[in-house]
Amino acid sequence: MPGFMRTAAAALLATTFALPASGQHIASPADIRAVVDDVQLAEATDRELVRSTLDREDVQRVAARFGLDVADARSAVDTLSGAELAAAAAYAQDLNGAEVGGQSVTISLTVLLLVLILVAVIAS
Repeated sequence: MPGFMRTAAAALLATTFALPASGQHIASPADIRAVVDDVQLAEATDRELVRSTLDREDVQRVAARFGLDVADARSAVDTLSGAELAAAAAYAQDLNGAEVGGQSVTISLTVLLLVLILVAVIAS
């Protein structure tokens, strides 16, 4: 046991001296704030992309054809974050880049609306 205590004390001292002095940070507060600002801006941009896609007339026609409520989907956009929001934005980007009326547009649009409505149901 004394050997263990000596080893543990040596490891503790080595770790203590290896850490930065008090007041020093690995990342500065300004760097951390910049990263947080970038994430918030990206999420706001993604939300706006999804909302603008849901406002499209062709999207609303397809939603009505499948019995989906676009208002519920728009409400669900506010509950999305992280990977969910990024996935919805990726679908919205695909829809905005594709030609309207194609089969891939209908499939992507259906998936987007189903994801948003499921999120709305889960969030409520």
